[in-house]
Amino acid sequence: MSRPTIEEQLGKVRHRIEELHASGDVPRLRRHLALVDDVEHRVALLQARLDVVERSLGADASGDPATYIAAVSAELESWDTFLERCRRPSPRERGRRETRPKRRSATSVAGGSPSTSVDERLARARDAVGNGWQEHRERVDAAREALAQKADDLSATLS
Repeated sequence: MSRPTIEEQLGKVRHRIEELHASGDVPRLRRHLALVDDVEHRVALLQARLDVVERSLGADASGDPATYIAAVSAELESWDTFLERCRRPSPRERGRRETRPKRRSATSVAGGSPSTSVDERLARARDAVGNGWQEHRERVDAAREALAQKADDLSATLS
């Protein structure tokens, strides 16, 4: 017998709470629905981060420049999705969190300036295929690691 997914479990909880809510206006139920929304938000963050991990591993495992560049580009897209979800607080957090400054895309978060971003380093590596390629790959990998560290720090503030 297979276990229900997190989404299925959350759906059942939400349905039960909504049934109770329909039976009468109970303010306490709003708090419970907000809690379910918060859990759903955290699951979405986890799924987005797992997507980053899968794409990052693909980049790490790639052996040739073209595959590496494509894999890192895909990883950057998944970072943008993850960071966008981090910027949108859950319904429960919205009421208690101060609005933080908007972050730039994942490609510019890594190094703090466009000249050191993952995207810029990746563009340089793309131009250098066959000419010092390994050195450029190492620079891109360092920027990817810096981006992952900043995302870890951001995730810690959301917990």
